[in-house]
Amino acid sequence: MNRKKVMYWILLVLLVSIILFLYNAFNGNPISKHISKRVLENHLLTTYPDKEFRVKDGMYDFKFNEYIFPVVQIGSGEQYDFQVRGFLQPEVTGDGVRFASLDIPLMERLSKEAAEEIYLLLKDEIESVRAVDVQLEVLQGSEEVKWHKDFPLEKPIYIHIVIDATNFGKEEVLNDTEIIQKILAREQYNYDSVTVNGNIIDDPEITKDLENGYVKYSVSFEQETKLKLKDVKELE
Repeated sequence: MNRKKVMYWILLVLLVSIILFLYNAFNGNPISKHISKRVLENHLLTTYPDKEFRVKDGMYDFKFNEYIFPVVQIGSGEQYDFQVRGFLQPEVTGDGVRFASLDIPLMERLSKEAAEEIYLLLKDEIESVRAVDVQLEVLQGSEEVKWHKDFPLEKPIYIHIVIDATNFGKEEVLNDTEIIQKILAREQYNYDSVTVNGNIIDDPEITKDLENGYVKYSVSFEQETKLKLKDVKELE
């Protein structure tokens, strides 16, 4: 009888644990939600000290494992969405106020101009380079509208590069990545980080296509990173 009771309680605890786990996975939990809200409120106070906001009740997005909080600016009544991600140390990953202030059309054009410039620069010295993409942010009201390396951006650019690694091993990927890093340093590009994907190319005649083939190797670096072979990740 005692053994049956023990088994009953073990099964009950196990069942409750599974239910709580599934609930947390799809709906979050009150503790992490409260912490996330506090983190967002602190972000608003420090980032926009001259404005007042009211954070409304948020919802949990299980697909991206984050909370989405509608935020109303007091006075104007404008509402913005903010994303907060992380359980133990949540951080604001999406700032609706900042996004609303970006000049998206200008950003898209400058990104293409920057990517073309960097592609031609790298392709001239590295045969394996197949495509380059650049992500950058520009606020509305910018007086400059043409790309150049010293363009007054809000933060350094992010660069995504695809090289042809069809006949490459890790050593060759590392070698070309090191050359890329040296060229960017020599030309004094101000970047936050660079990701180099070594693709098994489907069509060698197609260039400037980030989706040509599939990713076999991937390596990322920042300006001061000292690259090593272990930094090159081989994907299954």
